[in-house]
Amino acid sequence: ISDYYYEYAKNGKTGTTDDAGHCLISTASKDGYNYLCVILNGEFYDCDEDGVEENLAIIESKNLYKWAFDNLRLREVANPSTYVCEAKVNLSKDYDYVSLVPKESISALVPVGINAENVLIEPMPEITSKEIDAPVKQGEVLGRAEVKYAGDTIAQVDLMAAFSVDRSISKYIGSILSGILHSVVFKVIMVLILVVGIPLCVRVFVILPQKQSAKKNKIRVVKPTDFDKTKK
Repeated sequence: ISDYYYEYAKNGKTGTTDDAGHCLISTASKDGYNYLCVILNGEFYDCDEDGVEENLAIIESKNLYKWAFDNLRLREVANPSTYVCEAKVNLSKDYDYVSLVPKESISALVPVGINAENVLIEPMPEITSKEIDAPVKQGEVLGRAEVKYAGDTIAQVDLMAAFSVDRSISKYIGSILSGILHSVVFKVIMVLILVVGIPLCVRVFVILPQKQSAKKNKIRVVKPTDFDKTKK
């Protein structure tokens, strides 16, 4: 019985079948940390050579609890002052980028001695902005990141703009004009002007005036018989 006793254990339930072996589900609490442990297919034999066979489902649960309480701690691994990445900013005269930081503090259960420097905060490219037009407001959510330790994702957090970026009115107007100039509608209108407008202008302002001037300057030949007809 002394081999099974663990002062921080709160409750547990054993179970044994031929296929599953000796099993135990239990919980334990210490210093504000709470764990649930599940052991399946534990063996039953004299593991410490004291002449008594022990249920290893219970022995291994006790060992796991001791390891967890001694080696794992809840640590802050990210906060709003942690630089993660940056996004390009257009239409601003003051900044050409904005820094992205976690929207909130993130804590995770990590091994003792591990701190924020040992944790990787990796932006999720499919939902994180790489480029954005000003204005940008401080605190505006522009993406999301995974918090990773030892290759495993231990948390996710929204990424927000670390500071505000104002929009340049002149650059904004210039972008609108540029958009118009490069639009399909504008290109179609220009083609119509070239194909229809220019020939029409040439006809109206060049060809027709020339014809009218030619008519005015044309000399009429009068025959002698025309005077006789006029007299009559």
